[in-house]
Amino acid sequence: MALDVIRKEQGEGDCEVLRCDKEVCRRMNTKIQIGSYNAMQKQPAPTPFCYDLKRVKAIVLGADPSNFSDNGRSKDLTKAFGIGDGDARYFRSILQNLKEIGLGLEDVYVDNLIQEYLDSETSKNRKWDIIANQNILVCLKRLDVIDKKRKMPILITADIILKAVISNTTPTRKAKDYYTNPGLVPIKPSQNKLFRPLIPFFREHHYQLTLHDSYKNILKNILEIVNEHEHG
Repeated sequence: MALDVIRKEQGEGDCEVLRCDKEVCRRMNTKIQIGSYNAMQKQPAPTPFCYDLKRVKAIVLGADPSNFSDNGRSKDLTKAFGIGDGDARYFRSILQNLKEIGLGLEDVYVDNLIQEYLDSETSKNRKWDIIANQNILVCLKRLDVIDKKRKMPILITADIILKAVISNTTPTRKAKDYYTNPGLVPIKPSQNKLFRPLIPFFREHHYQLTLHDSYKNILKNILEIVNEHEHG
């Protein structure tokens, strides 16, 4: 069913990357607000990055590609976070964290919850929560294509994303609580709208894993257990 509503494009290596069409979104009744997008996509949306789907151990999920780093306009990105575009700044801190838990670019599938450019910065966008909610189903269907068993852990790169995908019945926490209370991680599939284990993996400097050794070790253990179960 997911393939009926998602357009497939060939990406890096053997990985097929997926992007939502505006018409697809309309047919899925997500009721996307035209004014919420940056000139309704004069800029093509970046596609997910994946080196080789067969090697993927985790999904990295960002918020949206809006960056406003090109004289106040969002710089065109070919892939999520501009991976492979020759500008490392958008993914640098995430890549450093990946290395801390023994992962590299070849081990992850990288996408954004909202694939389209928005008309304001994520942290300043008063409509972001609404737009995010409208995109969760589309995102879920993309992930279901590359992870049919819904076993792959999702590394959530910002607290605003986590708040958007947590189930309404799951208690909300402060971002720092996840890093100091190992019992909260991973967030169970039954507790979120993407139905997979969620791991807070925030990109801000004060959440760099070089500053959180205990949390880093917890993540290593979680990934090892999940991948042993998946491939065992």
